[in-house]
Amino acid sequence: RILRGKPLERTSARDVREEAEDRLGLVRGGLDRHRDALNRIISDWVEEHLTDRKDEASSTRKRRRADLAESSLAGWRDLWESRRFPDAEIRCGGISFDVHRAVLGARSPVLNAMFRQEGLREGSERRVTIEDATPEVVEAMLRYMYVGEVAENCEHASLLRLADKYEVEGLTEICVEAL
Repeated sequence: RILRGKPLERTSARDVREEAEDRLGLVRGGLDRHRDALNRIISDWVEEHLTDRKDEASSTRKRRRADLAESSLAGWRDLWESRRFPDAEIRCGGISFDVHRAVLGARSPVLNAMFRQEGLREGSERRVTIEDATPEVVEAMLRYMYVGEVAENCEHASLLRLADKYEVEGLTEICVEAL
């Protein structure tokens, strides 16, 4: 309920007390004889109703966050699978992977530096050639960078070397756990 045009969240025990005195036709302080009991009743009522609203709001926020995380992951997965609007490529063993520099740069400080430096061949050509791994392992690293998943049947030892070389956050730990 709104008192004096204030929302419940901004209504204090004093507001309720003054409203009660006004409605009962008492002078200010007329409820003072019963102050402790009224404060307890009012505080309990406000706390109970605010807690219910806070719980509902918190639940809604958590649900929104879960929905956002789920749709965000779906978006990253779609970006990885569709390869729409790529602006760079990773080459390995005769296979070329279309990628997005922003995604790789966010997940790997090494690739970030390579793509950012126009003075480096990788930066100006927007192409990185990886010669010390198989295309399957490179694809596994790239997939992790987009969607955060590593296949069970992956060559984890080779992937670990690649994750370490490119400093891919989180991938090193996953590979160590799998080994």
